[in-house]
Order: sequence, then C-alpha cells, then structure tokens
Amino acid sequence: MVNKCFIWVSVAAASMVLLSEGIMGMDLERYRWQNRLLLLFAAGENTPEYMKIAEEIEQHRHEMKDRDLVVIRLLESGSSKVDGQSLSDNETKQLRTRFEALPGRFKAVLIGKDGGVKLTRNDALRLQEVFDRIDAMPMRQREMRERESLRK
Repeated sequence: MVNKCFIWVSVAAASMVLLSEGIMGMDLERYRWQNRLLLLFAAGENTPEYMKIAEEIEQHRHEMKDRDLVVIRLLESGSSKVDGQSLSDNETKQLRTRFEALPGRFKAVLIGKDGGVKLTRNDALRLQEVFDRIDAMPMRQREMRERESLRK
C-alpha cells in the first residue's frame, strides 16, 4: 500500500511539473524536430556580448533560415521575444531557471532539433561558431545532402 501511494504521489508531482512547463512556461517541445534553437540570455539589449551576436544574426538571416535556427531572446530588462512575439515574464523566468542563466550575465545555449543542448557559452559567442556546430551535426549533414540531391 505504501509503495502504491508513493508511486501515485510521484506520478502526480511529475505531471504537475510537466503541466507547469507546458501551460505556464515556454514550451520548447513545439520546436522539437522542426527547429534548432539559440537561446540568448542577457541583462538587456545593451549587453556587449548580446549586441554583437544580435548584429550578426541580423546580417545572416538567410543562413539561419537555411539551418532552421530560431532565436529566443531572454532579457532581464526589456522585452524577451521568440519569432518576433513577446514572452511573458513567467516564461522568461522559467527558461532562465531551466538553463541556469545567472542574473546580469550573458549566456547562449544552442539546442538541436532533437531537444538536446549542443553548445553552451557564458561569454562572447560568434554566430559562425554556432553555424559550425550545427553543420557538424549528423542531422544537418543529411539535410544538406537531401537539398543538394533536389538541386540536381
């Protein structure tokens, strides 16, 4: 009887966590197998590391689209956004906690289409480093081969 109660409580607690992430927080699962994600955590838009990568992102939109890369901007002050849409303070806080982004510090996290973390940086990041990491992934290499065969 005790074991059954323990299992029931454990299942209920796990369900609450999943529900809170899906309903009350930013649900990254909707991107799985569709997009790669680049999460950028910063104090604000004027953070030097953030400004540098944001400028590179603007200059390389086509390459980002080719790699199915979506940027999620998570700012402590200012508007946090994904695909041009604002995130709530709760969604931003949930992602900051989930990826252990320290207040006042820059952090970048690359998530693959499989949902796994592929790169984490706590300092300046070049977009080319992100592209290189993505291009080395087996799934990306398959995508490139498939696109090449369609061109022939």
